Amino acid sequence: MERGGFQSSLRRRTGIALTVAAIAFAILAGASAVPSPPAAELRADDLTPFVGEPVRFDASASEGHDEGNGRIVAYRFDFGDGKGTDWQPSPFAVHAFSVPGPVTATVTVRDARDLRDRASVRLNVRSTQPPTGDAPDLSPVAATFDPARPATDDVVSLAITLVNRGGSTATSATIEVMDARPSGDVILIDRLTLAPPLVAGEIRTVITARFLAVEAGEHTIRIEVRDVTPAEPLTADNRLEIALDIEPATDGGGPSDGPGGLNPWAILLVVAAFGSLAGAYVLLMRPREEGPLGPPPPKPSDRSPPPAWPP
Repeated sequence: MERGGFQSSLRRRTGIALTVAAIAFAILAGASAVPSPPAAELRADDLTPFVGEPVRFDASASEGHDEGNGRIVAYRFDFGDGKGTDWQPSPFAVHAFSVPGPVTATVTVRDARDLRDRASVRLNVRSTQPPTGDAPDLSPVAATFDPARPATDDVVSLAITLVNRGGSTATSATIEVMDARPSGDVILIDRLTLAPPLVAGEIRTVITARFLAVEAGEHTIRIEVRDVTPAEPLTADNRLEIALDIEPATDGGGPSDGPGGLNPWAILLVVAAFGSLAGAYVLLMRPREEGPLGPPPPKPSDRSPPPAWPP
């Protein structure tokens, strides 16, 4: 094959290969540009509540695809007993079950693109137990933080659920809340006074004063009921310990997409596709280079038989 023809064929094949690559990049870019739905997560502060006990549901750990149109804008709770909430901006909900037995609570989260995801948690609602005796018997049975996943320097509060399992009213009591920090220091968060009195079988939520989250790492929050009046003979259930993981403070920058809410990988693939198409166009549309004219090929010799003569 002549050199000019070989180069033309090579350009043609290279241009076709670049065209195929451009199509592949475009397909990948389209797939990458499809937004992902949010990821829902649901927690409950007590998975074995008593009938009538307020249960706090927390979906604040749910994550959006990004901080643009992928951010979560609404939450809807279904408590599994025929009751629930409408769409709401808050990731928190409180509900008390009226019937004992297993139940599944579900949260649906929705982002600004109307993409959705669901998460569920299984609970076993217990019947109200008979009194443990004639005297009061106060017990902290659950606690939840707001925010649920604080970072250092966040302002936090703690909601504590108390129940009187005894057979008479507790006219007064003290609820002491301590923070055992990763460094080993133990700090008093709050000392609450029970008011009004807590009657037998009553369930109540008390909330601490707001405190500053300091020292990143795993903390142990210790809740203890003290100085109950009348005196309670059963005190083994007067204490509750819960873990609190405080995250390091960040600059507030969350995951985000590129210009216009596009995935940066999609943008890169689009650029690669256009580059491949441009290269294919240049190679396929470039005029063929003609070399210098050479001498014409030699005329083939005449091998026909001589004419017959005379006729």
